[in-house]
Amino acid sequence: MTHTSLIPLRWSDLDAVGHVNNAVYLTLCEQSRIEALDALDASDWDEAGPVVVAASIRYLRPITTPGTARVSVTFGEPGRTSLPTTQAVTLDGEDAPAAEAEITLVWVDHSTGRPTPVPDALRERLRDAG
Repeated sequence: MTHTSLIPLRWSDLDAVGHVNNAVYLTLCEQSRIEALDALDASDWDEAGPVVVAASIRYLRPITTPGTARVSVTFGEPGRTSLPTTQAVTLDGEDAPAAEAEITLVWVDHSTGRPTPVPDALRERLRDAG
C-alpha cells in the first residue's frame, strides 16, 4: 500500500545555504507515515504504538522553497513486531525524487517499553489496501 502526502515547505525548513535542511526530510517522512497510518485507521495508540528503530536516507538532490513536498510511503510486509517502510520525497511537479528513505517501525507496549505484535487489524488493512 502506498500513501502520498502533500506538505507545504516553509522558510524555516531551509538551511543556511537555502536548501531544505537534511533533518527536515525525516520530519516530512514522519508526517507522511502518520497520515498514512491515520488513513488506515491505525492510530489508536493508547496502549501500544509505532516507534522508529532504524532510518536510512539517501539524499539525491537539494530542494528549495517555495514549493510543496510530495512524500510517499509504501508499507512492506509486517514482521511479528516490525513494519518496514520505503519513502520518497519529491518536489511537487517534478518526477525525480530528492531523497529516498527506508524506515523501520516497531510496535511498542507503552506500559512495558517492550516490543509487541503489530496489531492484527493493521495487518488486515494493509493486506486489503494491497
